[in-house]
Amino acid sequence: MKKEVLEKLYSFDTKLSEEKVELALVDDLNKALSSIAKYESEVKSLYASSEKLSKIFIEAKKEKDVLEKKYTSNKDNTSKVGKDIDTLFKSLRTQAKELGIDINSIPVYKEYVSGLDKLRSLSDENQNAWNLIYNY
Repeated sequence: MKKEVLEKLYSFDTKLSEEKVELALVDDLNKALSSIAKYESEVKSLYASSEKLSKIFIEAKKEKDVLEKKYTSNKDNTSKVGKDIDTLFKSLRTQAKELGIDINSIPVYKEYVSGLDKLRSLSDENQNAWNLIYNY
């Protein structure tokens, strides 16, 4: 009889251990499954933020295209104006030389030098503005 009681107790104890193991596995699985909701929330948040950023990038690309056209136009215009001024100045210098006039004594010469400096400065500024956004 003692042996039977011990066997029943052992059997009962084993069943309890198995149920505890099963319950522990169920708890672990429930914890793992609950993390799916957390990741779902994070993924949805990431997607929403990505959509917003994508729209910003699209608008920024459009604006960059507009600025590139302005940059190119400014570059072409400063180059053309510089060539035109140089051509006119060379003609003035030739005429002044033929007339025996020192080019440095003509008031427009200082304006010419100042204008070229300003044109170079504007050209540099135009290039610097483009360099700020070129790589994006």
